[in-house]
Amino acid sequence: MRRIQSWLTPPDDLPDAVRARLTVDRLPADGYRTAAATGVIPARDRAELLGVMEGLLAEDPAS
Repeated sequence: MRRIQSWLTPPDDLPDAVRARLTVDRLPADGYRTAAATGVIPARDRAELLGVMEGLLAEDPAS
């Protein structure tokens, strides 16, 4: 776990709002990777799901 901790935890010196956004951005990707690796997501649905996630992540969090 120590080897990947730096990938999972945003730096402490970031503003709280930025740290929160980075964490929120990472959660769907983590869930998608897990689901895809375990075969939970049918191959035919993957492209559409990724498109939805990209759209959500492109939204302005301040709006």
